[in-house]
This record gives sequence, C-alpha cells and structure tokens, in this order.
Amino acid sequence: MKIIGIMSGTSLDGVDFVLTDVTKRGSKIDKVKYIDKGEVKFPKPLKDKLLKICENELDFRAATEVHYELGRFYEKSLNKITTKKKWKFDLIGLHGQTVFHNPPKATLQIGEPSFLTSFGVPVVANFRNKNVAFGGEGAPLAPSFHNEVFSEKNKSTVFLNIGGMTNITYMPFKGAGYATDLGPGNVFVDKAVECLYNKNFDKGGKIALSGLPDVSLVLKYVKNHSFYKRKTPKSCGREDFSDKDFKKLLHKMKKLSLKDQVATFSEITIQFLLKDLKKIKFDKLVVGGGGALNHYFLNRLTYEFCDSKVCTSEDMNWPIQAVEGGAFALLAAMKFWGIPYPKEFLFDKKPLIPLGCIY
Repeated sequence: MKIIGIMSGTSLDGVDFVLTDVTKRGSKIDKVKYIDKGEVKFPKPLKDKLLKICENELDFRAATEVHYELGRFYEKSLNKITTKKKWKFDLIGLHGQTVFHNPPKATLQIGEPSFLTSFGVPVVANFRNKNVAFGGEGAPLAPSFHNEVFSEKNKSTVFLNIGGMTNITYMPFKGAGYATDLGPGNVFVDKAVECLYNKNFDKGGKIALSGLPDVSLVLKYVKNHSFYKRKTPKSCGREDFSDKDFKKLLHKMKKLSLKDQVATFSEITIQFLLKDLKKIKFDKLVVGGGGALNHYFLNRLTYEFCDSKVCTSEDMNWPIQAVEGGAFALLAAMKFWGIPYPKEFLFDKKPLIPLGCIY
C-alpha cells in the first residue's frame, strides 16, 4: 500500500511529506520502504501564530482559526507536491502540529484533517490523543517504525531522534525494548542561532564546533531540571523547555561569546540524552531527525560511545528528514489494517489498540 506520512515537529521548521510502501503478511507488518519525500517551509505568519499557541499567547478563538488554516496549508502543500512529483497513493497519515503536551492529562495536535480527504483516500490522524485517552503519554510514537526499519538480528540497536525534542527507541538483542523522550533537541539551539545570528539553525553544527560550552552552567541547569529528575519512560514538550526557560538561560550566558553560547545550548541537549543512553548497552546508535545533520552532536556521541557504531538513518537507506513522516505513514497503515501498537513501546501496556482515527 502506498502511504503518505505528514509530519511537522516541535522545531516548527516546516512540514515533511513522505511517500512510503507498506506491506503486511497476515496480521503483521512485513516491510516498510521509502519511496520519495517533499518538504515545505511554514510561511512566517503561520509559524509565528503556531509559536504563540505553543507559548499560550493566542486566545482560543484565534487558535481555532489557526487549526483550520494549518489544515488548508497541509492540503495546498500536498497538492503542489503530488502534482509536481506525480505521486499515486492509497492512504494519508497526518501527525498534525503539537501545540500542547502535558501527559498524562492532555496532548493536542492541530491542523484539521478533513481538508486532506479532498484527495479521495482515507486520512488517519489523532494518533497521540487516542494513546493518552487509554492511559499512555502520547509520546514517543515513532518507535514501532524504528523497530521495523532499523533493528538488526543479533545486535542491540538504539535509534536516537534529535528533533525539537529528543527521544530514543531501545531495541536489544535479548529482552524487551522500550522508548522514552530524553529532553530538548534542537529547540534551544535553533532559538539561540535565530536570536544571536539571525539564522534558522546551526548548519552542520559549525557555530557550536567553533565555540566552547560553559560546562558548569550546563550541568547546573540539566541536573536541577524537573524533567531530568523524572523516572524513565517519560515524555516532554515545549511546556518543559519553553521560550521563558530559553530567555533565562540566555541571560545567564551574557558574558559568553556568541559562539560559546551556541555551544552551551548544544551541550545541554547532549547532557540530557546521556543520562539514559549511558545506562544501556548497544552495538549501534542510529541518529535521525534534524540533529543528525549537526556535527557537534555527532562528534560528541561518537566520543561518548566509542565502543559502539554511531551512524545516521541515511547510512541505513532512510533519509534523515523522512524518518518521522515515515513513522506516521506506518501508524496509518496499522490503523487501517487494525494492527495494534507494539506493547513494549507503550507506557501503558493495556489495552493494545491501533492508534488514530480514520476520516
């Protein structure tokens, strides 16, 4: 079945449209293959409104209008991509844009799915909502995809996603795996580069690599953070690592050079993820998400885990920016075929249900 997965993450850098081919054998997924992808940047006015919703700076009525505006944007963008690339597909999986995440009480992804039904195929959405409704945390949900695509026989593998936030999927050679969020990914780094250099992101991690982090400041912030102290597995969002937090950190770094500030924000990401990664043994660490293009992150991970192979999803034939979109294409297929989410990657083990709602 040809399926398009649509993903826009907490970094708010744009929308990824990923065309996949998913097949099943009996009541189980057989193969997930990458075919093609397209990406569209958010127009600045829309991005600004989404950020305001995330920071609770837009009232309910205005936020509702953005919900529909985003749905129209998804439809318009996909129409342009499919026309240009001549894509044929049978199903759409829409993640939507997370604007609030406070598990286990609530999670909210906006972007009205109904607009996408104009393509004449079923649309699956609201994946996280259903997981929370049945006692889960609503995140991370990509691990079933990581397990299908990146796990290897006779090897213990970790998939590390560095998006706006970071999360891992642990796939051991023996025993049960698990998945958890680890903390901030690019969210602080991107904001720092935007504020200090008027750029969208630290391309290749070059700015961070040219600076030196204030390790004392990093460790003080990380080890005193409430999320760091929470028991694994856990999930996080912009509510945990907000604009307010960023501004406080930036103020504490005012005596540092600009490049040292970017390096310090980058090291915060590393120190959060090391807490859990240092506790497990693995043969291979596969890095995905926008952070997989950041050589500050890759260099630090290679140093910290010198006894394991560190690579990116690209090295395993899946484009770095297409992993999350591919994941929601798979989740859409599982919902359409009635295949439950794998229990080892859920916080709450019961009931085992296909996630999402079909439009």
